[in-house]
This record gives sequence, structure tokens and C-alpha cells, in this order.
Amino acid sequence: MTDAQAGWPSAIAAANQQFQQQHPGVDVNIQYQSWDTVLQKFDAALAANDPPDAIELGNSQTAKYMAAGAFSSVNPKNFPNGNTWLAGLKASCTYRGKGYCVPYYAGA
Repeated sequence: MTDAQAGWPSAIAAANQQFQQQHPGVDVNIQYQSWDTVLQKFDAALAANDPPDAIELGNSQTAKYMAAGAFSSVNPKNFPNGNTWLAGLKASCTYRGKGYCVPYYAGA
């Protein structure tokens, strides 16, 4: 079995390099977390009023944070592929009619 995430470090590095070229002077600090501690660390960052600018969470983990107001809203129209998001995944990023995350990955 192949994990789709195996190629992520190189993909993230390439995306970061492109971002740096488009936005010189903006620092990006990518931190990989383990699934068993990511929510504890995120909760601590929220409690300290020092949350990350972006975070990857599972679709079953987003509802708690959307309801608590921990995320800023996002509009799918602001993403080049926003009109292709799968309805089932998009629903996990929607709270009270607004989007709060980007549904980009699904596994079975």
C-alpha cells in the first residue's frame, strides 16, 4: 500500500519555494506534527492566543474548532479549484453556511 502523503515533503518544499518567490520577505515555518498529539498542541496554542496561521486536521476534527470560532472563514471562490471540491468533503468544512477549511484529501 502506498501512502499519498509520502511525497508531501518534496511537494511542500516546492510550493514553499514558489510562495517565497511570489512573496519575498514572508517567512514560512512548516512544522510536521504527529496525529496523536496535534490536537493537544493546537488546543494549547489556541489557549495561549498563539495559533498557527494554517493547520491540517482530519475532517472529523474540524467541527469542534469551527463551532468554537477558532478558524477564519474561507471562500471556495478564492481557490483555483474551489468549484471542484467534493460536496461530502466540503460539508465537513462548513459551519452555519460558511466555509472554514479546504477539503483537499480523502482516504478510505
